[in-house]
Amino acid sequence: MKANRMYLTKFCHTKDHPSNRGTLKLGTLHSYRNEELGEIHDPEEGIWTTQLVFDPSTQFSKSWLKDVLFGAVIPKMGNFIQQQQKTIVSSPFDHPGKMIIDVEKVVTLEETQTHARLSGQAKITIDLENILIFCMSIDLDGNMDSPFSYDSKWSLPKSKAPAFSNLIGGLLPSIPLTSLDLSTHDGIQLHHTSGIRIAGSYGEVRYIDKEIKIQEEADFTKEMMEEIFKNCHMTKDTKFQPENEFRFWYRFSLGSSIVPVTGDFFPMVNQLVGIGGR
Repeated sequence: MKANRMYLTKFCHTKDHPSNRGTLKLGTLHSYRNEELGEIHDPEEGIWTTQLVFDPSTQFSKSWLKDVLFGAVIPKMGNFIQQQQKTIVSSPFDHPGKMIIDVEKVVTLEETQTHARLSGQAKITIDLENILIFCMSIDLDGNMDSPFSYDSKWSLPKSKAPAFSNLIGGLLPSIPLTSLDLSTHDGIQLHHTSGIRIAGSYGEVRYIDKEIKIQEEADFTKEMMEEIFKNCHMTKDTKFQPENEFRFWYRFSLGSSIVPVTGDFFPMVNQLVGIGGR
């Protein structure tokens, strides 16, 4: 099937169809966590939790352990005095958000100066800063059935994703200041929207198994962790794979500071017809 015959479909209730409402709803990662409607409620939206399951027969280098566990202390087997702790890393990889390394269920079986054998599993939780997202489903022929209890839908040719992204991005500068936090993460107070930049992109959501079995160091590297962290808003557990999601996202910044987003936005979308909406 040709790529230009593929569609992006948004399922909705009839009252929320753009032709009836005249607007689209762009939600934030946090708002979808708190959403009351069961169809779109996702308590883990923008949060990625993975379990690193260590093979007890493998000798891991301490330099690798330091990289992937950010220096978390792993107690030795039978040492009940040494307390397991959670390590919280703010803005790792020079990117907004935080990472929590929980080694409560990991012990060191044996170690040398350079290597160690571990048993158990470490829990890594990634929590990104709040950004705007708009989600659609990849529809091979425009005839996809709703996975939820919606009674309406609308579609765009997948080839029009760049035009749709630009359309929404062009509407966002008109948002009221009250829709943003009044300060950046760096504490800079905001009194107007002048100078605020909007960065956005789009793409297919990646589905990754949240349990990673590590038999050798190449199974999980610091580079892999950085990629997951920076793309957490485009990554979901494999259990959501039937949704076949395509996502648009937008982030606000002032200089080098990220401006947190609060609340939802409802830009007018009369221009949809101009990019092949139906």
